[in-house]
Amino acid sequence: MAYASTLLWVLAVGCGRIGFDAVGDGGVPAAVAWTAVFVQHEAGTGVVDTFTTHAIAAGDAIVFEVSCSTTLAAPTALSVSAPGWTFAQIGALSGSVAAQRYIASFGAIAPDTANVSITVTWTTASCDIGRTEIGDEFANADPTGGTVTFDGHTEATGTGNCQATVTTGHDRDAVWGACISAGAVSGVGPGFTKTGDDGTGNWSEYRLTTDPGGTAEAVTFTNTTAYALAAMTIKPR
Repeated sequence: MAYASTLLWVLAVGCGRIGFDAVGDGGVPAAVAWTAVFVQHEAGTGVVDTFTTHAIAAGDAIVFEVSCSTTLAAPTALSVSAPGWTFAQIGALSGSVAAQRYIASFGAIAPDTANVSITVTWTTASCDIGRTEIGDEFANADPTGGTVTFDGHTEATGTGNCQATVTTGHDRDAVWGACISAGAVSGVGPGFTKTGDDGTGNWSEYRLTTDPGGTAEAVTFTNTTAYALAAMTIKPR
């Protein structure tokens, strides 16, 4: 019995943790890793949109951008909700009359892997051009959630290539971005990998870095029309 107890202790210490957090070579915490597209959903006009999805693993970090495209008055608020989930709005509601696109970014820590219906509600007359939700799931992120996990963000609107700079909050942050355009996104930025694509010209991308905290990261997409872009950084464990 004493031998068995000692063996269990050695195995736990050798793994670098008892709580089974991901650990890389040399005992260094594993880097954030992309897991899957979480949502790539396009909907028609209206103010309430619901999509169904699921996480691959409980405890993974979820990031996504929601958008309302409209020729009418700018939205003044929005909400995202789902049973058993807690969503933190990371980026402010942003957009412009010129771009006719309004966005916000959200983050969550997946509570489980069950199918879930997520509802996005906009306070506006109507998203009379359409609505989009696009985002991804990442493993090995800080499980705290909120602005601790999603430790940097930026939003931008304009015409032409989608572009913005986001600053990492910690060493080895992952960088994620999504661009909502008038249907013309055709490429991701240098070093980035394409992930989400809603089929109407709205994409997401990510890049895993070894950069120190405080690094300004360029997030870009090839594009030729009006756009709204959200970018976030994701802290590793």
